[in-house]
Amino acid sequence: MIRWKFWTIIIIIFITGGLLGSAGTALYIRHVVSGIVRGDSQVFTGIIMKRLSWKLALTDQQESRAEEIVRSGQEEWMEVRRQAAPRVEEIIRKTVEELKMILSPDQVEELDGLIGEAQERWVLPAPPGK
Repeated sequence: MIRWKFWTIIIIIFITGGLLGSAGTALYIRHVVSGIVRGDSQVFTGIIMKRLSWKLALTDQQESRAEEIVRSGQEEWMEVRRQAAPRVEEIIRKTVEELKMILSPDQVEELDGLIGEAQERWVLPAPPGK
């Protein structure tokens, strides 16, 4: 009887640990991915710099200069995204309107909810200084 209780507790602890570890990992990945998508320079630069430093064994001087270069590149990349955003939004709007034409009213309502959730996650940050 005691042996059965012991193994039950061990299994519960193991499963709980797995669930907590999975949830924590999922939250971390979601944070990192959303930071990159939104152009969070700290997240983006941090990821790139960790990889460059590790793979290339950069000196302190190289790392400092590389970080400046990565930040500059990211600013240019975000500007291109801002410029392309109106065209991308138009394509998405057209696609959604075409989809709605083949959906039932309930499906349209569900699609609108999905789009609202996506828009909250994919908003571009304001340009620096604005």
